[in-house]
Amino acid sequence: MKKFIVVLSVLLFAVTLTAQIRTGNIYGKITDTEGNPLPGVSVVLRGPQIAPLTTVTSATGIYRFVALGPSSDYDIAAELTGFKKATQTGVIVQIGSNVEINLILEVGTLEEQITVVAQSPIVDTKKTTVGANIGKEAMQSLPSARDPWVVLQLAPAVMVDRENVGGNESGQQSGFIARGDTSGARVSGNQGANNTWSVDGIDVTDPAALGGSAGYYDFDMFEELNITVGGAADVTVQTGGIALNMVTRRGGNRLSLAGRFYLTHNYFQSTNITPELQAKGVLDTNKIVNIKDYGFNAGGPLIKDILWWWGSYGVQDIDFLTLPSRTGIGTYTPPIHDRNYLDNYNFKLNAQVLPNNRFEALITAGAKEKFGRDSSPATPEGNHQRGKYPFGSPIVKLQDEHVFGNNFYLSAKYTFNDAGFMWRPVTDEETAFPVVYDNTQSRYVAWKSDIKASWGSYGVERPRNNAQLQASYFNDTLFGMSHEFKAGVEYSHKIQRTYANDTGTIQGFNINTAYNTVRVDTNLDGTRTVGEMAGWMRTSLWRRTGSYSIAQQYAAYLQDTIVKGNFTFQLGLRFDKQGSSAGAYSNDAIMTGTPAWDMVFPADLSDYLATVLTDVDVEAVTGNDQIVGGAKRPYQWNVFSPRFGVTWDVTGDGKTVAKLALSQYGDIMGVGWYTKTPLGTGGTINYYWNDTNANKMMDWSELYWNNSSAYSVVADRYKVYQVFSAPGVLSARAQEALTAAGGIYASDAYYNTPTIGANLSGFKYDDPDNIDYVGGVTTYFQGRSGMESSRTREILLTLEREILADFSASVNLSYRKFDHDKIELRYYPEEHASDYPSYTGLEIIDPTVAPPGGGTWYVQAGTIPDTYHVGGTFTFDAATGNYNWAENTAYAVGDPRRGREYSSGNAAGRPYYLPGTNYPTTSTNYTIRRLSDNFYSYYGVDFVLNKRLSKKWMMNASVTWQAQKSYWGNDWFNETNKWCQDGQPYGDWGGAASGKQAALMYTRWMVKFTGLYQLPWGFNVSGTFNAREGWKVPQYFTLYDYNAPNSSAGWGVTVYKDRDIAYALPTMYNLTLRLEKKINMGSGRLYFMADMFNVLNSNMPIRSYPLNDGTVYLQNNLAGADTQRSSSIYNYTGLLSEVLNPRIIRLGARFEF
Repeated sequence: MKKFIVVLSVLLFAVTLTAQIRTGNIYGKITDTEGNPLPGVSVVLRGPQIAPLTTVTSATGIYRFVALGPSSDYDIAAELTGFKKATQTGVIVQIGSNVEINLILEVGTLEEQITVVAQSPIVDTKKTTVGANIGKEAMQSLPSARDPWVVLQLAPAVMVDRENVGGNESGQQSGFIARGDTSGARVSGNQGANNTWSVDGIDVTDPAALGGSAGYYDFDMFEELNITVGGAADVTVQTGGIALNMVTRRGGNRLSLAGRFYLTHNYFQSTNITPELQAKGVLDTNKIVNIKDYGFNAGGPLIKDILWWWGSYGVQDIDFLTLPSRTGIGTYTPPIHDRNYLDNYNFKLNAQVLPNNRFEALITAGAKEKFGRDSSPATPEGNHQRGKYPFGSPIVKLQDEHVFGNNFYLSAKYTFNDAGFMWRPVTDEETAFPVVYDNTQSRYVAWKSDIKASWGSYGVERPRNNAQLQASYFNDTLFGMSHEFKAGVEYSHKIQRTYANDTGTIQGFNINTAYNTVRVDTNLDGTRTVGEMAGWMRTSLWRRTGSYSIAQQYAAYLQDTIVKGNFTFQLGLRFDKQGSSAGAYSNDAIMTGTPAWDMVFPADLSDYLATVLTDVDVEAVTGNDQIVGGAKRPYQWNVFSPRFGVTWDVTGDGKTVAKLALSQYGDIMGVGWYTKTPLGTGGTINYYWNDTNANKMMDWSELYWNNSSAYSVVADRYKVYQVFSAPGVLSARAQEALTAAGGIYASDAYYNTPTIGANLSGFKYDDPDNIDYVGGVTTYFQGRSGMESSRTREILLTLEREILADFSASVNLSYRKFDHDKIELRYYPEEHASDYPSYTGLEIIDPTVAPPGGGTWYVQAGTIPDTYHVGGTFTFDAATGNYNWAENTAYAVGDPRRGREYSSGNAAGRPYYLPGTNYPTTSTNYTIRRLSDNFYSYYGVDFVLNKRLSKKWMMNASVTWQAQKSYWGNDWFNETNKWCQDGQPYGDWGGAASGKQAALMYTRWMVKFTGLYQLPWGFNVSGTFNAREGWKVPQYFTLYDYNAPNSSAGWGVTVYKDRDIAYALPTMYNLTLRLEKKINMGSGRLYFMADMFNVLNSNMPIRSYPLNDGTVYLQNNLAGADTQRSSSIYNYTGLLSEVLNPRIIRLGARFEF
């Protein structure tokens, strides 16, 4: 605590929680012709979107203009009596850049003037971050699918989980990672959980789906995009993830108008599916049907030099076909239309009422409407997704900036955004029909002939409020050096909230009908058959549940940027305090008076059920505070992140700069993490229903419960019995079951007993209003270190050289170490000893602590066979105890059911391990988290070329080589796969959304290129090229051992046949080209363009089903040796699931005035 107070006393007020950069700076030194600094020089900055700004040089001749929006048209003028006026025009400022413009004043009169076109430096001598800046010119001129995820793919070292060919992946979010990031697997389950998004300095990262954007955007709203992938010695950056900063356009003193229309149509689309690909499992591509992208933007002055406006409206109407979905061997559902409609509105107001004050207000809203979401054989029509607000997810910002004198800058900002959305069944948007699932047809069906089918819904709010204050102080003479002190504070409040009447099965119940498997014993003969289920249904009713998950975050930092000679040093410290909690919410049940409910439940039954399953109000709770070996405190992270950076202007002319950044980062906490979970807030009642009078109404005498599979009388297991002996009166058997269950609950599980079985769960039948706010805590933390964020440490070394004017080359060497992960262990807390009265083992089952009596928790159970069979038939030989295998010739060659022999690869002959006799078999509901010593390491080198648009061409190119490995440390039980995973390369799983197969994203190299050349007669040609190694496909099978040493604790293990990266899909490469014609029209320009995506019509596989051989069952023969007893197939092993989408042409037109 003392450490915390000391740091806070040093830190003033902080800025952003993430790299919410939206501006750049201009600075420089003014001297005479002899090189002497000139104090008191009046310096004026002019730009097309600002009123003139004035400053005066310091005693050392230094001037600066801070927090400037990106532009390529700034002009600087310097005046001092006795000297000629000096002017430089065309100064370029990018997001996050520090542009040094030095001026020399010659002796003369002010009336004399020297004007030159500024040569804005392409090498930033202060910045240590690595990434990319993509300006408006590049965004508009390069052929792309016109969304931010495609732009991300252009940055060095960034991997995106899918290939967007002309828009076939637009309208949905992509996963993306860089520099060995595994925050999805280690932190939250969301790939790239430490990635951040910002619009005009507003953090718009989804507070629940970490790493994702809170919305979708109109591509033409952007002035510039900045991507940071490492080297953040700047303490305004919280995490080591990718930061995408998007700055929108703004109005200026000149009225502007721009618009566009793009058309992508199936008529211009090729095909690239070959018989060879079909034989390997490729069914089709997700072909584009029709994409229309159109909109306009305009801006100008309301009061010249004082007040400006800008606004835009854009639409993307996207229609493509989904990939066919496999439903079995040789069967699949055909492609269906996936329709996305994106509507975007933007309005910005800028004011400069006082010379040194700037105010900005922004409101933007992006609405996504999707028809057919989550379409499947069970729900073929899919869902209708839309936003929670009429105009989409809102983003609001109010910011005021003021420069006091020449040395103090202050910014105050408030922002709000909400990523909420909802969906409803296309067939039942009012949720007025019962939810009925037909088990024979495996789909949802209509309850009556005059209505339609229905299923579950979803609705969520994800608002976040941020308040920020930032201060910068400049001193050019302190201790003989130039200093920029930066300090500040931010508060962020993030919520994910659902309402009981807005999510889940809103009708409050569902019905399962047409069972085609054995369920319960309805005729009470002691056996179960499919036939006796005819006419029987199962109705489940429950409390509709809401949620209110919260995360709060405070950040503070202090940083000093010191310039001494050719060196620039950055010294900084950042502190982040994050905590989770849950707010109060209400759950309700028994939806009497709603159409769906009243179709099934008679009024008297509804009245009775309302006394059993009541509405409840759930109180607010804090984060889990169960710390073992330390004082209790609600779940929180307190993270200190030191930063150090140094740049060296090697040649003293700003053309060759060496840079070093040492950084430490924490993670972003999601909403509601590890909050206390009260028991009794939910609740479900299940009835088997035999509608004997066929009136489709649940009558008292038609409702049954059943004995469980663990019922004490074996012959009576699964038998049904009537719940009610009369209306509102429980039968004697039902009352007996409730009494035997205790009427309350055992530990943390309500009615988890053989007597009541699955008839009830989640509440107390005899006391339904009872909520337990203590018993639901099942996770403990071993010391405070078990409750902290993981850690990323980074070393980045860069050498950057300006080769020619506007052309630079750089080399980046990166090292990262990811550690401070947590391990969850089985825990038997003494305070809950009554839950496991016969247990006498250790409280914590820890791999670093030997079990009582010595030995290990897992033991060698056998040796992995060289070969095994999957599919086919196995015949028992009683003489030897062996099983003889043969092909099942009833199936065709290639059908996995026919069977074949597989090799264990490099796993052959290695031992496999299973729980030993020391491993406990007594179950526990409790786990304890502690700090683990496992870690991941990353090494990478980037070669980057950057050519700004000048002399008719521009180019950006990068080549990345990288390696990354995972290290188990001492925290492992089962070492079966240690040989191929510990100290070996790893990848990150991503892309398992939108009906796609997950991809193990790992590549040792990447090549990226973008370029434009201006031809004569107003023609431009441009293109992009991406290439990388194919994603990896791990090879494995599952092994079960009937002779396992402790089968109650576990008798199976997944066996990997080689390293995760041993097998890869083919190299992926994609070339896109554009031909554009520019027509000058007075002060405006008109462009016509044709884009060709996947120019080579490449068809390399980009996704595959797992190389999962299936499941192998071993058993000892009469001689005690292993013999394979049987197998289970995996239907799709090794099949390809997706190839690069085929070539397609897009036509477009745009104008700018």
